[in-house]
Amino acid sequence: MNNLQLKTLNLKIYYLKQYLYTLIDEHDLSNSEVIQCSKELDKLIVEYENKKYKNLY
Repeated sequence: MNNLQLKTLNLKIYYLKQYLYTLIDEHDLSNSEVIQCSKELDKLIVEYENKKYKNLY
């Protein structure tokens, strides 16, 4: 994975975090949309960290 792809993935994570914060302000934490967004964010963070690690070696 090249640096541009890592940066793109990092931006997706950033914007998804912002969206999640907005959802949390508007809804209860048990709201299905909040839960789905949180799961997607977790998945992207793990993917980013894995690819970042692989890119180092």
